[in-house]
Amino acid sequence: MKLKELKDWVNSLPEDCAEFDIVNGDLTESENEYTYQIEKPVVAVYMDKENKEVIILTQKIQNETV
Repeated sequence: MKLKELKDWVNSLPEDCAEFDIVNGDLTESENEYTYQIEKPVVAVYMDKENKEVIILTQKIQNETV
């Protein structure tokens, strides 16, 4: 995904969504079936201009296995 796509999507949201929390999730496909897992709140967003990347950070939950 490019930042422009994210900006366009965010700008298309209705104003009553402005106070929604942002969380990170995983999308898994298995046998043409999709599973969504949403768990971790986004705590910060950074711009890495040198590598041309936007970094969205979540907070690791203590005792979480990776």
